Amino acid sequence: MRGDTDGSKTGTLTKERFLKRAVGKCPEVEIHAGGVAIKCLLDTGSNVSTLTESFFKKHLHGEDKDMHCTSKWLKITAANGLPLPYLGYVELDIQVMGLTIPGCGFLVIRDQNDGETDSAPPGILGMNIEQRCKQLILAEFDNALKGTLDADWRAALNRVQEAAPVGANSVIRVAGTRKSYIPAASVATIQARAHKELAENRNLRLFEPGKASLSGGLVLIPTLVSPGRRVFPVQVVNLSPEGVWLPPKVKLGVLGQGRRVESSSCEVRFH
Repeated sequence: MRGDTDGSKTGTLTKERFLKRAVGKCPEVEIHAGGVAIKCLLDTGSNVSTLTESFFKKHLHGEDKDMHCTSKWLKITAANGLPLPYLGYVELDIQVMGLTIPGCGFLVIRDQNDGETDSAPPGILGMNIEQRCKQLILAEFDNALKGTLDADWRAALNRVQEAAPVGANSVIRVAGTRKSYIPAASVATIQARAHKELAENRNLRLFEPGKASLSGGLVLIPTLVSPGRRVFPVQVVNLSPEGVWLPPKVKLGVLGQGRRVESSSCEVRFH
């Protein structure tokens, strides 16, 4: 980076200025487990979810015998490269915005200080739970959630993407020559277009969101695409309180190879 080397010209650095300019706010949400409220950080950069030892034992009434010992075969490394000191593994049924997600995995970690502190949330929600939350929230967005979503969850879900592009021809774009409108707090169906080479592929295909998130709080729902179709419908969820216009030819996601699973014992019921 080029420029003068005179140093900072901000004048007197105060604590208030530092906190405003240099420190960002981590999104925090409240979940429930066994009727107990747990304040958690939403961390899309974490592969695992954690709970502090003091909170697990004091508020959830957990004991050492309730934790599965996985330290002999599971080693967890933090972002700084150092081992994460955890005591064991537990699975809890949690409630998020009134929706129940069963069997969520948490690592119980040693407290950083001697016991709990008021400043640090006792829990961290990582990608293992956030991916499941996203699937359930999108499925219940219209019915159970009435088209409303907490701002911190909305920001986090926009960053939870599981698919990765596999080639230039796999990119899916908005079809047509006109803008597509997605109303506020609703689910809309738009037309998407695949590359000609993909349309000629007669195999089963799966449309998924790409790494880059769409602007305006839009989230794409994975869709099974019929073989041989170049233009197909895709559902888009608008998590924001304002309507969003999608220009034509905007990148939506990727189209990958699907796999057909057949089972004579599979039964599906809708309630």
